[in-house]
Amino acid sequence: MKNRKKQKAEPSALGALAAAPRGMAVFAAAALVTSFPAAIIAYATPDPGSYVLPCGLCALYISSAAGGFAAYKFHGGLALLSGLFCGLAAAALSLLLSLILPLGTSPDVSAGVLLLSRLPIILLSVMGAYLASVKRKKKKKRKH
Repeated sequence: MKNRKKQKAEPSALGALAAAPRGMAVFAAAALVTSFPAAIIAYATPDPGSYVLPCGLCALYISSAAGGFAAYKFHGGLALLSGLFCGLAAAALSLLLSLILPLGTSPDVSAGVLLLSRLPIILLSVMGAYLASVKRKKKKKRKH
């Protein structure tokens, strides 16, 4: 019997779309994990009110990069689409939550500002997917 290698299916847009929910699960877990250190850092300062938003945004953006990274790893190809689909889903979820629970937003914020503030989520998710797609060079073993 001949040894046959398993052939991988070609990466497709549909596969990248199917990997987005898994990336979103990693995004949600990373958001949960990174929000605790962000809150600790913010509340350890003398004026925590001024640091809550920047620390929260850092946690959100780190989580979106982790979600894009995971979406690429689950799909295994097409870094741009994997990161884009996961980033769009994360931005939509963030926008939806900000509209449902507008606790920290002022009422005079325009819809354009709300949409533009979600753009880094998409960009960092795509960057996370590209980071996952980078192939490392294997180190050569030296003979002593």
